[in-house]
Amino acid sequence: MRSVCVVLLLLAVSYPHLARADDRQECLNADSDPLLAISACTRLLGNGNRHMKPADAYYYRGLAFAELKEWRHAQIDFEKALELDQNHKGAARQLTKLLDDERISK
Repeated sequence: MRSVCVVLLLLAVSYPHLARADDRQECLNADSDPLLAISACTRLLGNGNRHMKPADAYYYRGLAFAELKEWRHAQIDFEKALELDQNHKGAARQLTKLLDDERISK
């Protein structure tokens, strides 16, 4: 599962110009299809998009990583969301939850 995720990320980062019109909606659906959400959010982040704030794209990608139990990747994205928007309540809540559950090392 991890290798599939890495391949999708590499493809999305390598080809940001391939962003699709429905990337925003797919990025929001981390719980139903996390791999698709990761790919869509990554395209949005690499495309200088105007459809979603970068902090939100990192947050939703972090949720998708969490769905896949990729705790470290989720942590990185939640931290990046907070770096971009210190008031991002969702990212703060999810990061606290990850750290409190001790799924990742602090």
